[in-house]
Amino acid sequence: MSRSEEDIVAMVQRQTTYTEDEIICKLRENNGDYLKILKEYMNISDNLTVGNVKSASQERYKQMRQSLDAGMQEYRNKNPIDQNQLAENLEESDFRESKK
Repeated sequence: MSRSEEDIVAMVQRQTTYTEDEIICKLRENNGDYLKILKEYMNISDNLTVGNVKSASQERYKQMRQSLDAGMQEYRNKNPIDQNQLAENLEESDFRESKK
């Protein structure tokens, strides 16, 4: 094994739980492509589906909206709306509006 191959095996070993023998076997299977081994280990697929995103900003805001929506859904599940409190708040609001 050459020095560069030893370096590749050491690098993959640092980033995975594979043994040296497993790494050598996987390097042979993937024609020496260590990135494929790392992607396989981390379950990263090569097939990226972009969808209807037109720009990086659009994707960024889409991700933020999804994150905020998921957070609000989790909050609503943990803290359901109290109908009585909501009715009291509406009555109090109507009362204040009528005094103006």
